[in-house]
Amino acid sequence: MSNPSIIDFTGILGAFLAAATGLALSLGVGYALSRLVSRLAGSSNRNIPMYWLLFCGLFFIVSLYAIIRTGGLSILSPVPLLIAALLYYLHTRPDPIPSQGNRKEESFLLLFSFLAQFVFFVCTFQSFDPQSIKYVAGDFNIYYRMANRLNEFGIEAYNFNITRVPSHPSPYHFGDIWLYALSNRFVSLNPSVSFLTSFSILSPVFTLGMYALVNSIFPSLLQGKKKYLLGLLAFSGLFGGFSICFPGFLRAYAEPYTLAIFSWGKVLLLSTALAGILIACSKRQLQLVVLSACLAGLLYINAIPAIYMSVFFLLTLLLLRKQLSGKQWFRLHVLLVGITVTTVLALYKLYPMLHPAAPALPEAASSGFLHGLPPGKYIKTAINIFIGGWFQVFTILPFLLLLAAIVFFHKGFRSLFAQVRQLDLSAYFLAFLFLSGLISWALLFPLSVDAVQFFHNILAPVYSILITMIVFYTLSSGASAVLKSATVAVALLSVYFSWTSVFYASNANRQDWESARTFFREEQTPPGIVNIKSMNELSYWSAKKTDQYLPLGFLCYLWPGYSNVNLNTPFIGLSDGVYAFEEQKDIEGASFSTFRKKSIEAGLSDETGIINKFLSDYKVRYIFVSTDTALPAYLRLKITDSVLLKNSDFTVYRITEEN
Repeated sequence: MSNPSIIDFTGILGAFLAAATGLALSLGVGYALSRLVSRLAGSSNRNIPMYWLLFCGLFFIVSLYAIIRTGGLSILSPVPLLIAALLYYLHTRPDPIPSQGNRKEESFLLLFSFLAQFVFFVCTFQSFDPQSIKYVAGDFNIYYRMANRLNEFGIEAYNFNITRVPSHPSPYHFGDIWLYALSNRFVSLNPSVSFLTSFSILSPVFTLGMYALVNSIFPSLLQGKKKYLLGLLAFSGLFGGFSICFPGFLRAYAEPYTLAIFSWGKVLLLSTALAGILIACSKRQLQLVVLSACLAGLLYINAIPAIYMSVFFLLTLLLLRKQLSGKQWFRLHVLLVGITVTTVLALYKLYPMLHPAAPALPEAASSGFLHGLPPGKYIKTAINIFIGGWFQVFTILPFLLLLAAIVFFHKGFRSLFAQVRQLDLSAYFLAFLFLSGLISWALLFPLSVDAVQFFHNILAPVYSILITMIVFYTLSSGASAVLKSATVAVALLSVYFSWTSVFYASNANRQDWESARTFFREEQTPPGIVNIKSMNELSYWSAKKTDQYLPLGFLCYLWPGYSNVNLNTPFIGLSDGVYAFEEQKDIEGASFSTFRKKSIEAGLSDETGIINKFLSDYKVRYIFVSTDTALPAYLRLKITDSVLLKNSDFTVYRITEEN
C-alpha cells in the first residue's frame, strides 16, 4: 500500500527518473521536429532557444497521447499542427529570436533548475512531522482521479458519477491533466509520485522560458550579470505576493491569489505557455503571439477569456498607434478565434449532435445566462468584483515600491511617462492580462462560482513573471547597495511565504492513516464505500459537490480508483445566492441522487429500500459516518467491525457483504 508521505525511496527515485526521462524525451522530440520542419521549410536557421524545443516536444507528446487515447476526440487535437506551424514560423521568421546565450549555458540552467525544483517538490509532498502525513487533496485529488478516468475511458469528461460512464467530451483544462494521465502510465499510481513527476517536468520548461524572456527584454543589462540571472531563474516560480499587504477588511479573499506557481502546480502549464507569448511580444512577432495564445487556450481552456482578450487589447493598441494595419488586425483575430471556436464547436456541439447517447445528467432549471439574477444585481456585483479585484495589486506592493525607487533615484519621475510609452510589448501584455482576467471574472461570474478562475488562474503566473523581471532589473541596473539588499530581502520573504503555503498538499494525522491502513489491509481493490455527513458539513458550496470532494482523500493512496458516495445528497438544502442553480445541478447529478430518481421512477418509493438496493447493487462494504452524526438504526444491524478516526472526525463501519 502506498504512503501519502512518499517516504518510500523507490517512489522518489522513480519520479526522478521519470521526470528526467520526460525532459530528455521532450527535448529530443522538440529537436527532431525542429529539424524536420527546418528541412521542409528549406531553412538553415536552427538557432532556436531550448525553451521552444522543450515546450514543443513536451506538448507534442502529450497531445499525441490524448489524440490516440480518445480517437481524435480531444481538445488537444489541433495542438500538433499548431506546434508545427509555430516551429515553421520560428525557422522562417524575418526577425530572429536568438538564444543570446549558448547551449552550454541553457543546458546548465536546465539541469540546475530541474534538480533544485525537484527537491522543492519532494519537500512539499514530504512530511517531516512524525505526527502527521502529507497527501494530495482538494482540486489536485480531483485532477488525479480525472487523469485515471482519462486512461480508463479515453473520454474528456468532468464526470465522477459512479452510476454512468461518461459518453461525450466536456470542456476543461485537459492539457495538464493529460500530462498527469501520461505520468500515471509510467510511474506509481501514488498521487504524490504522479504530481511530483509532472511538476518536475513543467517547472524547468518555465525556467528556460524565463531565461529566453530575460535575454530578449534585457540584452543590454546581461553583460556581466549572468550570475544574477542563472541563480534567480531557478527559483522564479517561488515568487508570489504577500497577503499581509492586502487590506485587512478584505484579507480573507487574498488567497489563493498570492500563491506562487510552484506552490500551486495547476497553473504551471499555463505559466510555461505564457512565457512563450511574452517572448513573442518582446520581439513584436504578432503571428507567433497568436499561435502561442492558441496553444495556451487549447491546453488550458480556463485561460481563454483572459488571454484572448489580452491579445485583442494588444493588437488594438498597435492598431491605434498605426503600427498594425486594419487588415493585419483582422487576419490575426480570425486566426486566433477561428482555430479555437472551430475545435470547441466540433467537439462539444457537433459531435454530441451526430452521436446522441444516454440522457445527460440533470440540468438545473435556469433563466438564461443570469439564471434568474436581476440585471441590476448583476451589474452591481460585476462592478464590485472589478473594483475589488484591483486590491490584489497591494499583495505585490513591496516589489512595486522597489521598482519605483529605482526609477526615482536613477532617472526621475519626469521621464516616467516617456518610459511607459517605450515599454516592451510584453509588459503591456502582462498588464492587459491582469485587466482581462478581472473583466472576464466580473462579466462571467453568473456562469459558475468557478468563474473566479478566469482571474486567479492567470494572476499567479503574472505575479511570478513580473516579480522576476523586477528583481532582475533592480539587481542589474546599478542600484545602490541599500536597494539591492532590500530587493534580496523582499524576494527571500516571498520565497519563504510561498514555501510555507503549498496549495496542493494537506496534512492528516498519522495515527488515523495507520488505523485506516490496518482496517483496510485486506482490500486490494477499492471496495464500495458510502458516507453520511451532518447537514451542517454540507452547507458550503464545495461540500455540495459530493462526488468530487471525497472524505478521507488520503485513501487514494490505497486505491487509485477510490470513490465514495454521499447518502445525504438528495436532501441537501440550496442557498439563496446566484449560484443556487449550480448547487442544484451538483446535487441532482450526484451518484446517489441519480440512482434514487431512477429507483423512484421504477416504482421503489421506500427510502430504506432505495438505500439497501444501492448498497447491494454497488457492493458497498464500508460506511463513513461523521463523528457528530448518528448511524441510522437499520444500518446498525449490518455492522461487523468499525474503527474511529477521531482526528479526521469519521467513524468507518464495515458491513456485511450480503445487503
